[in-house]
Amino acid sequence: MYNFVNVKVVSAGLTITATDATSDHLPTNISPGTPDEEGRQFYYRPVRRRETKWDLYCTKLGAALARELKKANKNIVINNEVLTDLPEGYKLFEHVKHYVHEPKKY
Repeated sequence: MYNFVNVKVVSAGLTITATDATSDHLPTNISPGTPDEEGRQFYYRPVRRRETKWDLYCTKLGAALARELKKANKNIVINNEVLTDLPEGYKLFEHVKHYVHEPKKY
């Protein structure tokens, strides 16, 4: 059984009021940098609020959280099953894999 005391149901969606985030867990390679000897570049691109990917993750996470809230409390009413924001200190990153020597696919 989960403890949901740190989740508020608001008209805009679900707000998480507590966090366990620390900057120690954020990626440090967030720009393309120099390709390695095989022409590969791997880095983490910060996803900005309201990008398509951001909205997708907040929608999926909100739906999963709403499902668990409804299991715990059958009488709860959640009109908007989306996270209003990520918990404080959390950030969303896209893992970018770029191969310099491969032709682009259109």
